[in-house]
Amino acid sequence: MSNEYADRAESMLEDLHRHAATIAAAAAERAALTATASAAQDRVTVTVNADGVVIRTQLAPTAASMSLTELAESFTAATQDAAGQVQRESARLLATVTANGAPIPKLSDIVADMPELSELLPDLAPASFAAPTPPRRDPTDADAHPMNTSSGVNIFGKA
Repeated sequence: MSNEYADRAESMLEDLHRHAATIAAAAAERAALTATASAAQDRVTVTVNADGVVIRTQLAPTAASMSLTELAESFTAATQDAAGQVQRESARLLATVTANGAPIPKLSDIVADMPELSELLPDLAPASFAAPTPPRRDPTDADAHPMNTSSGVNIFGKA
């Protein structure tokens, strides 16, 4: 009986090593992911990495005619589109890992009546794409105004 458990443990360990190699390969592929998306008739283009972090921003010459609000909305739309692309591709990579790899042995397969750790962990809620509510500002407080230039720094670069 002892030999049967040793063989089963060895087989499970081999499966675990194969699965770990598959996960490592998928993680490396995921880390190299980027996605690019454009908004406002291609006047604003954003590239994000696998984590959805902006790594490149491009503006077409015609973007100069856009208002600040239009630019801000276009950056947000392009970034969300690109981040969604890498999120979907990451999910596809994870799905191939779980579909192609041997299942990771459950703790209860090794130790009877042991609870599964994955069942004890809460599911993570997806992050919101909604814009945060801006803080309320006192319109009479010049120092709190976002366009305050009392420091002598002109945020628009004009004299």
